Amino acid sequence: MLGYQFSPRLADIGAARFWRTDRTADYGPLNGLARNNIDTDLIAIHLDDLLRIAGSLATGTVRASQLLRVLQGGGRPTPLGRAIAELGRIAKTLYLLAYLDDETYRRRILTQLNRTESRHALARGLPRPTRTAPPALPRRPRRPARHPRTCRQRHRALEHPLPGRRPEPAAPQWLRCPR
Repeated sequence: MLGYQFSPRLADIGAARFWRTDRTADYGPLNGLARNNIDTDLIAIHLDDLLRIAGSLATGTVRASQLLRVLQGGGRPTPLGRAIAELGRIAKTLYLLAYLDDETYRRRILTQLNRTESRHALARGLPRPTRTAPPALPRRPRRPARHPRTCRQRHRALEHPLPGRRPEPAAPQWLRCPR
């Protein structure tokens, strides 16, 4: 609906399911292959909502992750989520049929995937610039650490003040250091 096409390389195409839109239609040699049926009524019921969702995704008003969270609420898909899944099955079946039928299409997909993988391999092989820390700002030189005074040295400093200063009152008994 949005114009995107997912074109994976199919590793196990034998396990892929093919879907049919009409139960009574004769698909010739594909009748045995396309055993699963698509609920087109469910798609028709929710077509307006599907178009609204496609428009919201295209304009960017809603993110795909938010949409998936809402449509898979509680672990079970909502009816609208099931309609999107049915629509995706149609696109997947058309892709599988084109992939099996057209040799040049398969080669084009393989070339595209190999190009992407080689680009990733090249990116892994190139050295990446390391993030270095910004240059440190110049710091002031630190003063040398002062040795803590012992209790006796503190008491002597209190008992013998500098000249011109009044002596400080003696510390109360409970605050004094044991001698």
